[in-house]
Amino acid sequence: MANIKYILKSLLISIAIIVVLFIGSLQLIIFNDAIFKWHYETHQVTETTKMTIPDLMDVTRQLLDYVKDKEDHMVIESRIDGINQEVFGEREKAHMVDVKNLYIGARNLQWFALLILIAFTGYGLTKSKMMFSKTLMHIRYVMPFLLASMIGIGILFATDFNKYFTIFHKMFFSNDLWLLDPKTDIMINMVPEVYFYTVVMMSLLLFLVGMIITVISLTIIGKRLIADISPVE
Repeated sequence: MANIKYILKSLLISIAIIVVLFIGSLQLIIFNDAIFKWHYETHQVTETTKMTIPDLMDVTRQLLDYVKDKEDHMVIESRIDGINQEVFGEREKAHMVDVKNLYIGARNLQWFALLILIAFTGYGLTKSKMMFSKTLMHIRYVMPFLLASMIGIGILFATDFNKYFTIFHKMFFSNDLWLLDPKTDIMINMVPEVYFYTVVMMSLLLFLVGMIITVISLTIIGKRLIADISPVE
């Protein structure tokens, strides 16, 4: 019965760790100016958008500020094919409202998971080090199953990205505003499917590295705590 209790606790903590690390990995990649610049230069985005790299980067920063809720509108102007004009149309703006709401929801979930981890750590280190250390030790048994699921999702995206990217949109968006036309919509030319493939793969790799480091670190900490705790506790 005690083992089940620790397994359930370790499951909750493992899920919280995965949420924090995975969303954090996405944030580090998505909000990285260097990756955007590399993408624009590598995939000839200047040709499809008729915009210069500096203009693309300026528009990107304003767009990301909107997603992060630092701006309350998407009225963004830039030079397109030598003419100063508004970059995004009404359909693109409407879609980004959904994207912004999705991101804010993910960010709130990340903060909630982080609070769980902080509360667990604080309680464990001040009230019950034995519970804390044993839960950490059980994470190494629970985490591989959750990690395998994440790796499985990554493999699915890698083998048929378009299919599962479409499924993702249908799951998280209640409309078809994400279906943009490259002939009329600048946004889909700025970030075509190849960009999202890169983001997903890089985020999963970063997440995997973070998970490995976390599991090893928690196992070492758990062992040391158990060794330091007297049998009486």
